[in-house]
This record gives sequence, structure tokens and C-alpha cells, in this order.
Amino acid sequence: MMSGIPDSSESRVMVDDQSLTPAIAASWGRCLKHGLRRQDQALFGDSLSRTRARRVTDENVELITKATPEMRRLYSSLGSARWLALCVNPRGEIVQSVGAQASAPRELRVLMHPGRLLVEAELGTTAPGCVLENQQSIVVNRGEHYLHELQNFFCASAPILHPDGKLAGAMDISGVDVEVLPLAHDMVSLAVRGIENSMLEAMTDCVLLRFHCDERLLGTPFEGILAVGQDGSISGANRVASRLLALGDEFGIGTALDSILDHGLESILRRVSVQRSGRLRLRSHLGSIAYVEVERPHTGSSRAATSAHSVASRASEDRSIGNQFVVLDNRLLAEYSKAVRVFCHGLPMLIEGETGTGKEVFARALHRAARPDGPFLAVNCAAIPEGLIEAELFGYANGAFTGARRGGAAGKIEQAHQGVLFLDEVGDMPPAMQIRLLRVLQERSVVRIGENRELPVDLLVICATHRRLVDMVADGRFREDLYYRISGHTLCLPPLRERSDVGDIVEAILRRRCGLLGLGSASDNLDGLITPQAMQCLRDYRWPGNIRELEHVIHTLVALHNAERPIGVSDLPGEIAGSARATGETVHAGMASPSLLQAAESAAIRKALQDHAGNVTAAARVLGISRSTLYSKLKRLGLA
Repeated sequence: MMSGIPDSSESRVMVDDQSLTPAIAASWGRCLKHGLRRQDQALFGDSLSRTRARRVTDENVELITKATPEMRRLYSSLGSARWLALCVNPRGEIVQSVGAQASAPRELRVLMHPGRLLVEAELGTTAPGCVLENQQSIVVNRGEHYLHELQNFFCASAPILHPDGKLAGAMDISGVDVEVLPLAHDMVSLAVRGIENSMLEAMTDCVLLRFHCDERLLGTPFEGILAVGQDGSISGANRVASRLLALGDEFGIGTALDSILDHGLESILRRVSVQRSGRLRLRSHLGSIAYVEVERPHTGSSRAATSAHSVASRASEDRSIGNQFVVLDNRLLAEYSKAVRVFCHGLPMLIEGETGTGKEVFARALHRAARPDGPFLAVNCAAIPEGLIEAELFGYANGAFTGARRGGAAGKIEQAHQGVLFLDEVGDMPPAMQIRLLRVLQERSVVRIGENRELPVDLLVICATHRRLVDMVADGRFREDLYYRISGHTLCLPPLRERSDVGDIVEAILRRRCGLLGLGSASDNLDGLITPQAMQCLRDYRWPGNIRELEHVIHTLVALHNAERPIGVSDLPGEIAGSARATGETVHAGMASPSLLQAAESAAIRKALQDHAGNVTAAARVLGISRSTLYSKLKRLGLA
């Protein structure tokens, strides 16, 4: 494919370029030895057979299985078709990729085929190629690529290590004509930790020891993990364990456990049985204290698969998440099941999604799964004035400021002790509060305004936002260190228009609303309530306001429902009824969406008040809103 050897003077100039890092300069030197020229065209020259693609896929099933969930998470956080997440095996063959097949740039689409080689001898300097050479994570930006045709690429890659310390492959994100991503290295490295830990969790007939010198990091991707065989020797480890215990490049495989900890396997299992607790305090051969959690083996089956199955089963039993409107499609159910498992291990959760996708509903469901007996404290960071948010979160002492309550008051963080703190719209938190919140999460203690006394707090944290925090970090509008503290795991909620279960959600809300108004039970057939054409319109509409908008529309339709006939297309708001053209049902002309919705809202409120003899509390309950909201609507609609 390539031909010609570069002139020796050109070689010296390029490799001696002071702008290149040592790792990039070394890679360029290897490219020269391979006989590559910078003007060579290599990206579109490698044709692949189906046989080769099938062989690569079949030979790398384990790596593909473990890497794919992390690749999907990575790709979803990048948010652009100009990015691609991919994984290569130790030979440099692409085994799996996640990207936009239809809309990605041509340069990325050629990298979406299993079996494609990303080694230096073929494509020159790339991030995956460098990782395979030196097993060190790296970022390669634009002109650092050896070949001219790759100079619009930005890529970051990190090595994936087997539990025995040997190279299993490399994870990579690559973008074409994208802005430099400052967090790229950290994002890929965190994904790799997840892959390596899942490999350890899949080891059968081994006891897992999860440990760290910092007890707060247990249950996070930063914990050390040892897999110990029945003979008491190490069968596998992750890189954190190797570093904390100085196990060396081979991760201490075959080393007796009692030679690196002050107790052997039998003694550890005996102590766990006596204490009836999985957490121990042990001392390593280096003299440091290690907090250890013990997980017994699942003989003959993957402990990760068993755990994931049980979590998915529990989530499947309640597909309506907290008896609310969220009827999960299979993809979202799988993501939610994963989030439950991670959150129950104490990892902070970040929920991302458009307005109206149900972020708080999922947060409350996670609270019920992890700490059902503890409090759930919700704070909307965008709704509280900047001057009050500090007192709201951290509390204050007696006399801390003018107007302070006598005796002081506990803040939301303190109130959430032994429960869950939910910070909604965390992207709108003022910078000064970000610093204070970071300290609370680091120290696990809070200091009230006007006091010096630290109060220890034990809480789990869920943050939610409709913004892209990664972009805010890159722009300097959100603290990078706080981002990593709150994004231990990210649950991305898709907009309603991208979900496969819109029809289920429509039916669930209709049944629930009818039940509240005494129009039928949850098991009743809906045919007499709404026509198939109207139901199809509700399914087909794109719902820019997501589930919140859908709820409001259905509440209005049910409130205005005429018992003599079912809800038809003509009863729907104009923009929703527009999707009825294909059904052939007549739509009344002159239907203006805003005015229709306002008229429908006004009629629904009038009817509720009439049905309850003007009792505002009862009317608000039937309408599904608070009394204060109803008073606000009465004033706005001129009904006060």
C-alpha cells in the first residue's frame, strides 16, 4: 500500500521537531522505519472481507461484551455524529465501534468495520497505535498525526489490561473536525477502569476483595480489586490493586494473599462470618491500612452476570418506576438496572436529559432502591436565588445573619443524612457554591454558616441537569474536580421521541388519570375513551416538552371528556392533530395550538371547581396540581 523511504534529512527534521512530545516523536520515528511518507493515502485503502470481520468478532467475544456498554456511554456523552468510540484487540484490529452509521463523516465510517487495522505500520501515528506500542494512554491531536490525511482527527486512547496484567486491547474515541476535548483522556481512562473491573467480576470460583486506603472510594471505579483463588493465591487484579500493593507488571499472579496482607484467605472469610459484615480493616505488607469488602464466589457462573440479572429482574417487576408515568423500553430498562446496581454501591449518580424526561422520578426510584428508609431531599439549584442557596444547602447557626431563625436551621445536606440528596439543575449552581459542595463531598462533613463545627454526614448524591456538563467544564463554567465527584455514573434519559414505548406511556397516563377521576379502572379497555386515530396521533407526535407535556395534554383531554363519545382527533391540540392527515379523520379548521390549550385549560379548571362546589383544594387534587399553582392559573386566566 505504501512505497518509498523518506529522505534522511526530512526524517531528522520531522523527528527532531521540538513541538512534538517524546511519545509522538518516537511514534513518528517508528513510522519512518516502516517506510511511511506523510503524504501517503492509507485511510480508505484497506478493503475487508466478511470472513475476516466475522473471524475478528468471533475471536473477541469477551472483549466486545465487556467494552460495548462503556463505549455506548462514552459515545452518548460526546453528543455528536462527528465522534466515534471504538475498541481494538492487541493486534490492532477493530473489534467493535459505536457511532452514527448514517450521518458520521466518511473518515469515521471507514473505521466502523470489525477487522480494520489501526497499527502504526498501516496508519502511522494514531492514539490506538501508540497505545499498542507502549501501553500508555495518550491523546493525539490534529497535526500530531503522522499522515497528512489524518490531520483533521482528534483521538484519545487508553490500554485495557487483563486481570493478569497483560494487554487485552485499547479503548479509543476519535473525532473529525471537532474541538479539542480537554477531558478526553480522563473519559477514556474511566471507561477502561469499568471494562477491567467487569473482567474481574466475571472470574468464577474466586473470592473478590474490593479495597482501598480511602474508605470512601470503595464501590467506585477507583477501588482496588483482587481475585483470590481457592488456594489463597492471587488469580487476578486491577491496576489500582497492583499500584496500592506494589504487585508489579504481572499483577502478582500466583502470589499468596497472606504475603501481601496480614491475613490469608481462610482467616479473612472466617472474620467476615464472625462479624457478619463484608467490610474489614486490614494491614498490607507495605504497612498501610486497607479497608476491604469481601465478595464470595459464584461457582460456575459470572458474578457480574448474576448480579446484573437480579437487578434487571427487580427493575422489570416495576416497569412504571415508582408508580409514575415512566413505562420503560428495554434499552432504558437496562440502563436503569445498571444505575441501580452502581448507586447501591454508593457511587454518585448524574442524570442527564432534556426538560420533562422524568429526571426526578428516576432519582426517587434510585432512592427507594438504595436507601428506602432514609430521607430524600431535593434542591432545585436554578430556582433558589444565589443569595439564599448557601443557607438552603448548608444551614446556618443562631444569629448568623439578619433575619436568621432563632436557634439556627439545618441545611438540605444535613437533613439528607443517611439518605439521598438530589441536586436538580446542578449546572446552574453558582461557582462559589460549587467549591463548598466539593468540600462537603470530599470531607463528608458540613459546616453551617456562622459556625466552625463540622457535622459528619452520610449521604448518597444524585445530580441532574438538562445541560452538557462536559461542555461547561471545557468552557470553564463548571468545576472539573466537582464534575468528577458527581459523575461516578451517568444515566442518560432519552427524549420521548426517541423511545420505543410511547404508546405504553400514553396508555399508562390515560388509565391513571381516568382512575383518579372515577372514569374507569386501570384494567378497563380504552376503546370507549379514545379513538384509534387519536391514539395514533398521540403516539406519532414528537413531544418537544417530553413526558411533562404529554401528561398535561392527556390531563386536559380527560378533564374535558364527553361521556357520550370517545376522544377524537378533533379534540386534540392543533399541532398534535396535524399528524392525523394519514388517518383520514376530519380535523376542525382554525385550531390554533396556544389558544386551544389555554381554552382547554380554562374549561378543565372551571369544571373541576364546579364539580367540587368551588373547593380549591379538592379541585387542585383532581387536576393533579398544587393549590398555589391553581391560584396562579386562576389569576393568569382571569378566573380569580
